[in-house]
Amino acid sequence: MGASITLGRIFGIPIRIHFSWFVFFALFTFFVEGHFDRGGYDWSAGERLFVAVASGLLLAFSLLVHEMAHSMVAISRGMPVKGITLFIFGGVSQIAQEANRASVEFIVALVGPLASLAIGFLFLGLAIGLEDVSQHLSELAWVLFSINIALAVFNMLPCFPMDGGRVLRAVVWGLTKSYWLATRVATIGGQIVAAGIIVAGVVIASLVDGAMFSGLWLVAIGVFIQTVVSANGSQSRLREKLRFYTAEDLVTQGISTAPADTRLDLIVHEHLGPSGSGLVLLTRSGVVQGMITFQQIKKVRRSRWSDTRADSLMVPLADVQMVGPKELGHTVLEIMDEAGTKQVLVAEGGVMLGYIDRDALNRVARRQPASAN
Repeated sequence: MGASITLGRIFGIPIRIHFSWFVFFALFTFFVEGHFDRGGYDWSAGERLFVAVASGLLLAFSLLVHEMAHSMVAISRGMPVKGITLFIFGGVSQIAQEANRASVEFIVALVGPLASLAIGFLFLGLAIGLEDVSQHLSELAWVLFSINIALAVFNMLPCFPMDGGRVLRAVVWGLTKSYWLATRVATIGGQIVAAGIIVAGVVIASLVDGAMFSGLWLVAIGVFIQTVVSANGSQSRLREKLRFYTAEDLVTQGISTAPADTRLDLIVHEHLGPSGSGLVLLTRSGVVQGMITFQQIKKVRRSRWSDTRADSLMVPLADVQMVGPKELGHTVLEIMDEAGTKQVLVAEGGVMLGYIDRDALNRVARRQPASAN
């Protein structure tokens, strides 16, 4: 996610906070403070605000534990994790690969809600234990108990790509032995749930007195889920269609080469062309050293192209993503997503056969209908 702050790493996993989370934090603090204001508590405004702010911070901690549970289990099953980000609608673990077995999908998906349940009951114990010690701390724990239980239940809705949708996919995958059919079933489930949340939000906002904010918040959540479901559905359909291809079916042959000290303006005009598509291999003494793409060149102001050398932006060959000609198309897509790149080189026995870019994958996939199996 863009526009986020990196807080640090836990067990090597980057932890980020998206700026939208601060909007959620402000709204949540306002809601909790209002709850205590209306609840007949003999607290000052400062006491209510303190408990509300503490609730928001501990909720962020709870979300982080939920996502860490996903991430740690994924890593233990050989699935790389690019990071965890907290944002306005909760948190997300950026797991770079799909599970290779239904059982792995099931465990990775289920462990997050289980972690939220465990945290919820921990706060329940604290709420009961602190009743005679501090009303403030006890009520704080009651809020965190309720929120974490609600978080666990909400995440188990059969709505892909939420946890419950992934559990549903794992079950269907295990029963049918078809990952692709399971993904379609879970995606349809996600669309139905998102539509239901939107309708429920509209009804609550329209018909329930004093529930305008809650209803509109549900609508916002439903719209967000619908958007994510659609994006994940498109990605899944693309992966499904690409399984009919190998890298040699997808490769664009003929890679342009240029000396590494070539100016950027010449790279663009003589090698990349007006569309700025493709890539250029950079050489020294005829030996390939790395590559450069238009996306990298765009980071330099156009007025500086004539006095900037290509090797100042070059991606060294050791860092370039490469695949063999027999690599399956959906695996190529997964490699691109994991590396955050739009191009990979296709090579065999040290010989560069060409390259594959993301736009080519999309064009080829549009010509191939998905299998029903």
